[in-house]
Order: sequence, then C-alpha cells, then structure tokens
Amino acid sequence: MARRKEEGLFEILAKAPWWFSAILAVISYVSLKFILPSMLLHSSDFVNQAVAKAAPTFAPIISILFVITGGLSLFRNFIERKKALKNNQYNNELLSRQRSLPDISALHWKEFEGIIGAAYKNMGYEVKEFGGSKPDGGIDLILLQNGHKAIVQCKHWEDYAVGVKVVRELYGIMAAEGADQGILITSSYFTREAENFAYGKPLQLIQGNELSRLIKRGQIVKSVPSHKI
Repeated sequence: MARRKEEGLFEILAKAPWWFSAILAVISYVSLKFILPSMLLHSSDFVNQAVAKAAPTFAPIISILFVITGGLSLFRNFIERKKALKNNQYNNELLSRQRSLPDISALHWKEFEGIIGAAYKNMGYEVKEFGGSKPDGGIDLILLQNGHKAIVQCKHWEDYAVGVKVVRELYGIMAAEGADQGILITSSYFTREAENFAYGKPLQLIQGNELSRLIKRGQIVKSVPSHKI
C-alpha cells in the first residue's frame, strides 16, 4: 500500500480559514520586526545578535507568505461555495422532476442521495452531506434542526431488500455519533426482520409511498417547518 503523502505547512494553511493566516501574518511581522530584536539585540551571544539584526528583514517576507496562504484559502472557499451552489441547483432541479417511484428508481445512486438532501433542505433542515465515491457508506447526510441531530443513510437498491444487518449498523453508527435519530431511506423495500428490529427504536425506515411523500414535501415546502426530527 502506498504511503499517504503528508501535507506541508503551506497546504495546511491554504485549507484553513483565511483569518488564521491573517493572524499569523500579523503575529510574525510584529514578532520579527519588533519583539525578537528587542529581546536579542543586547545579548552577549553573537548568534543572538545576528538573529536580532536579520529578523526585521525577514518580517515582511514571512508575513507576505501568510497573506498568500490566506488568499489561497479565500479562493478555495469561493470555489467550494460556487460548486456547492451549482450542486444544490442541480439537485433541486432533479428533485422537481420526480413524479413517481419508477422515476426515483431510475436515478443514479448519487442523484438519489442528492435529491434526498435537497428535499430535507427545502423542508428547513440544515443538511451536511458526506457523499463519497461509493454507494455504500456509514453516513450520507446529517440533519440538524431545533437542537436535534439525525443521521441519514440512503440505499438506492432495486433488485433486493434492505436487511436487518444494515439497520443494525445504522443504529450503531447513530449511537456512536450521538444522534437523536437514524433515518434509512431506500428506493427498494425493507425485510420484515429489519422492520422488527427498528420498531420501538429512534429509527425511521422510509420506503415506497413514504419515500414518495418525502419527495413531494421537499418539492413543495420552501420555508422552515415547525416540526422536529
């Protein structure tokens, strides 16, 4: 297995919030320009005296480097927001075109996750997306509203039912994440064992007509609802 490449300081700062680099730019400039020279200039050690004299020269250089990483962070944030907006627009357009369960079943699994997230957003939930490159994962969405937290897993399956193993795994993930509820949504259906396991637990299994109702609510509702998770 290839070793994971470790990120350098430059890459880490470029991914951090822009204001973090801005703070470092100010601190480094003040430290190198004023504080360090005043501390070391009168030292009897030759090396300390050399550092005290050289530090002010490097102050603007180091500060500019931090300004650059801050600018890269701002640019990266702009691109990510633009991409997210484009994805949201696409998911909402796709959501608006769903008229029946066969329409939903015909979607790609990523599109299925997308319209589910869009539906909950339109119903007023804060939605955090965790979609990856594979159709199976522990968490696809996190829903936040009124202090409640729910984790959502989407199963875009057509040929077979969602069994009790998947529901058990979601229940375990829900407990590990400290969530109030686990929601499992499928374009297929659940086995009787899966439904029995979920009974009486903070788990919601959505399939068939319930899935259709969820999609319709997401298409219609545009304001924050009063209900809780």
